[in-house]
Amino acid sequence: MMNVLLVEDEITIREGLRDTIPWKENGLHLCGEAGDGLEALERIAAGPVPDLIITDIHMPKMNGLDFIQAARATLPNVEVIVLSGYDDFQYAKKAIQLGVNGYVLKPCRTEELVQLIVSTKMKITAIRETQTSMHSIQNKWERSLPTVIEQSLLRWVRSPRQKLENRSNQLEEWNSPIRPTDLLAGIIRVDDSSGNRVFNKTDQELIRYAAFNIIQETFNPIFDHNVVVVRDGNDFIWIANPPKKQLSIQETKLSLGRLKINLEQYLRMSVSIGVGNLVGSVDDLHLSYEQAWKAIETRFYSGKGTIVLYSELAQNADGASSDATIFEDKSMLKLEQSILHHLRTMKFEDALDQTEVWLQQLHRGPLTDQSEVSLRATAFMLELQKLAQEQHVNALESNQRIVDLIKQVPNMETLEDLSTLVKKLIRSLVAGLNSQVPTHRTVQGALDIIHAKYHTNLTLDSVSKEVFVSNTYLSSLFKQELGINFLDYLHQYRIEHAKSLLRKNYKMYAVAKMVGYQEERYFSMTFKKWTGLTPTQFKKNGGAN
Repeated sequence: MMNVLLVEDEITIREGLRDTIPWKENGLHLCGEAGDGLEALERIAAGPVPDLIITDIHMPKMNGLDFIQAARATLPNVEVIVLSGYDDFQYAKKAIQLGVNGYVLKPCRTEELVQLIVSTKMKITAIRETQTSMHSIQNKWERSLPTVIEQSLLRWVRSPRQKLENRSNQLEEWNSPIRPTDLLAGIIRVDDSSGNRVFNKTDQELIRYAAFNIIQETFNPIFDHNVVVVRDGNDFIWIANPPKKQLSIQETKLSLGRLKINLEQYLRMSVSIGVGNLVGSVDDLHLSYEQAWKAIETRFYSGKGTIVLYSELAQNADGASSDATIFEDKSMLKLEQSILHHLRTMKFEDALDQTEVWLQQLHRGPLTDQSEVSLRATAFMLELQKLAQEQHVNALESNQRIVDLIKQVPNMETLEDLSTLVKKLIRSLVAGLNSQVPTHRTVQGALDIIHAKYHTNLTLDSVSKEVFVSNTYLSSLFKQELGINFLDYLHQYRIEHAKSLLRKNYKMYAVAKMVGYQEERYFSMTFKKWTGLTPTQFKKNGGAN
């Protein structure tokens, strides 16, 4: 129902219109009557608000034209139909200037006025439907705008400006907090992706959402709110205008370090950050992003939790020698052949020593593509698998373990992780080869002591005294016989027992002491080194590892 206000100073005419027009039948509600403009304004103020006003021109106190102007001051969109007993063009002209919907001369036929009222109602309905549609479109646009901005920025950081594309104008249309000039891009990468396995998808999304808010809130004061953060899979990309005061490399790292502290404090989340150089225009944003990507990729060599600026990286790379690529390096091939030979001849200690040298040579420098290193490592590990087959190391468990280790190579986030993986494969292979020959009695004696006293404060020195040899000789014999040094074997044995206790829901501090670690933190670090998970994550994961 639409509200109608009737304004007419002649009572008989007003009552006649009130009683003869079929208001309800036409979806109308006569919400008020008034005898002059001033009274009509009072009615409007008291409510209800009219959608349509039917008013006379000549009235006491305030005439119809003045009333229309006053009413439009508070109701700019109200529709008006003018009634007048004077066929005066000046009145009609003034009414048209005021935007009235119709001008009817008195006396008029009821049918004529009803027809005009109905057409006016249809006009109001059409306008409202259009406004509703526009509001709906606007709401949808506003809801989708963050996604539009995110997708556009992700495209911009990955490709140069396309023809007919005006990125500066788009930033203005979005009312973006970043300016189209003097920009830099950065990448924030969550370090411990393996830890996400203990959370379901909903929990992971909540954590990512919380991380997004922490990043935005931390960066706002650093970049004077001229920063945008977008999600890109498990990474966060940020684009910002640098602060007015130019920061040095150390000051920039210190500022970004606040973010690392906040994420670690509130979400126990470790991240690495790569930052590109400043570019002059949003059209060159992809160049800064490429540099940020190269900076973050150096995490493979420098380790997790690092902050790397490309400007610093480029400085360190200046004057670096252009060595042969990792696939052209004949010294690495020679080392691999030597390691394989030592394994065939059961010289495990020599094989392990040369493996350490080979792993050091994998470090090709921060600008070397991680995929090249991973491919070289995979190729070598496949050669080790062939050796296992030719030496008839056919135990199903051993073979499957080697295959599983090789499959993990592409997922290694750092060179340290990759090195640990290669060492695990070597140890697995040595264990398989060793199973074919009796264990040296001295080593077996040491193993018996470890198995019986792993929960005590065992050391290489104390065990060597119990088997009546020097610690140097026992260390060398251990590596030769088992392909692993004494301490690594002790840690692995303790961790396997710790897994069993954690599956039984023992408290972490209790498990640490039960397997020989006095400090809970050191136990947690050691556990993660050998399993890829913290004890807490291991328990949440159901003890599957």
